[in-house]
Amino acid sequence: MQTYRHFEGMKNIYLVVLILVLSLTNCADDENINPSGLVEQNADISGDWRLANVTQNNVDITDQFDFKSLSLSFTYSSDKPATFNKTGSNSIPFAFSMVDGAFTFDDLKYPTKLIFSGSQDVSVKLGLPLVSNGNDLKLEMSLGCSNNTYVYWFKKT
Repeated sequence: MQTYRHFEGMKNIYLVVLILVLSLTNCADDENINPSGLVEQNADISGDWRLANVTQNNVDITDQFDFKSLSLSFTYSSDKPATFNKTGSNSIPFAFSMVDGAFTFDDLKYPTKLIFSGSQDVSVKLGLPLVSNGNDLKLEMSLGCSNNTYVYWFKKT
């Protein structure tokens, strides 16, 4: 009886060792994994954006001006923000009057502000987290009076 128990115990130990050895030898690197797939990319809003909606202190004022004529176009150079163009009526209240210039972000990977520069430098808060190649761009700003908050919703065209 004693020999049988000893044999059963040794059998279990050998089985555990065998499973351990087999599991460790199967941990080879997978050459099919895309190593650049894990690298975080810069936020990308390149393309044309048309204004869809404007609110002032959570009240829709889209029909008060010719807001729908306002559009922004962004270009990139070497995967980094480069230039912008603004089109639309000059009577539309907006953060700046420039029609073109350069733009960047406060952080290229996780931006919270969009920074325009040209004849003037203007920083605008991003109301939504940017999703590269997404279809929504939300800009929040105060135009002169800090008690008034304007939210401009742009849709990618």
